[in-house]
Amino acid sequence: MSLADELLADPDFISTRDEEAADDDQSDNNDSEDVLMRDLEDLEEEEHMEENDEPEENKNVNSEVEMKSVKDVKKVAKLLSSRQMRDILTKIEQLKDTNRSQTQIMGPVEEDPEYKLIVQANNLTVDIDNEILVVHKFIRDHYAKKFPELESLVLNPLDYTRAVKAIGNEMDLTKVDLRSILPSATVMVVTVTGSTTNGQKLTDEESMIVSDACDMALELDAAKRKILEYVESRMTLIAPNLSAIVGSTTAAKMLGQAGGLLALCKMPSCNVMLLGVQKKTSTGFSSASTPRHTGYLFQSELIQRTPQDLRIKAQKIVAAKFVSEIYY
Repeated sequence: MSLADELLADPDFISTRDEEAADDDQSDNNDSEDVLMRDLEDLEEEEHMEENDEPEENKNVNSEVEMKSVKDVKKVAKLLSSRQMRDILTKIEQLKDTNRSQTQIMGPVEEDPEYKLIVQANNLTVDIDNEILVVHKFIRDHYAKKFPELESLVLNPLDYTRAVKAIGNEMDLTKVDLRSILPSATVMVVTVTGSTTNGQKLTDEESMIVSDACDMALELDAAKRKILEYVESRMTLIAPNLSAIVGSTTAAKMLGQAGGLLALCKMPSCNVMLLGVQKKTSTGFSSASTPRHTGYLFQSELIQRTPQDLRIKAQKIVAAKFVSEIYY
């Protein structure tokens, strides 16, 4: 008799083997049940998310309805009266007239209190831009009753705000001087469209609501310009090499977009070129003069002085030099 036959004839071996097989079957069943339970939980979670997720179109409609129903712009735009903005503007007012030399900076420039203020101020300009967009939407929604076509003719938020402020409740646009606000071609189109619009005059209350929103947008823009002027005045202190290459204005914009000097120095040159890239907006005009993948660096005076066919190549060279010269 072979060993296999002896083992099969042994009742203890048979019972042990049957128990192990039963355990394996039970384990497989448990695993299958666990997988099934997990699948059911995932399915319930997805169904719950689908029920809670509101379609994007409905969200936009609700947003527009909510914006039109708000009568005070301060309820949707609170940055101008925020403590953060007041503190930063107060510190800038205190420091803008002080003259500091590079020798007065002790230790790493990132640890200098004024450098930290500059980074905070740069970050605040991004918040201001977002807030201006919110106010711009508020103005559009409330001014659409008077001149619904204007928002498609003047795309820039601040230009639109200034145009609304200038036009006000005037129905005859030939009496409104928009030449200091808009290009001549746009002024002509706005004037002609305004003479054929189906818009109606705003009530005194509606006109006041729009006027207050315009004032807020212009105040936000003034605060942003004040911050940028201060940052530009300090660029030769915290980043003299960068300012020497591309100018203090471009250096300040790139520093703010990157989030600080340390973050900027870690960027590869290919990413430096993309700082300040804006999404293209179709305006009906040719975009042949606006190359792709160009931002603040491309708009700097150094690149713009270069012959047009060499600007892209010059941008790559300057970007590489830009990164290598951050630390001085």
